[in-house]
Amino acid sequence: MTTQKIKLDIIQISETLGFEFHEYLEVLDVFLDNTPAVIEDFKVRIKERNFQEASELCHLIKGGASSIGLDLISDVAHDIEKACKNGNSSIIPGLLEKLVELVQQLENQRKSVA
Repeated sequence: MTTQKIKLDIIQISETLGFEFHEYLEVLDVFLDNTPAVIEDFKVRIKERNFQEASELCHLIKGGASSIGLDLISDVAHDIEKACKNGNSSIIPGLLEKLVELVQQLENQRKSVA
C-alpha cells in the first residue's frame, strides 16, 4: 500500500503552533518515541478483539498528533478509532498499515532535521 507522503515543514508547524523551533522538536521527539509502542499495544488489543481498548489507544495517537500539527496522522488514527467503535474490523488492517507508514515517514523526515 502506498500512502500519501507527509510533507513536514517543521519550522512552519512550530511557528503556527506558537512553539520555538527547539521546543517543537522536543515535543515531536516525544510523540515519535511513544507512538510505536502505542501502535504495538494497539495490535495486541486487536488480536484480542478488545476494540474498546484499541479505540482508546488510537484516541491517544489522534490527540497527540493533532496537538502538534500532524493532521494526516491524526485523521488516520481517528478513522481507526471510529472503525474500532463501530466494529468495522475489516478496514482496520489497511488503516493501520497506512498509520504505520505515515509514522515511519515522519521518523525519517525528523532524522533529516538537525
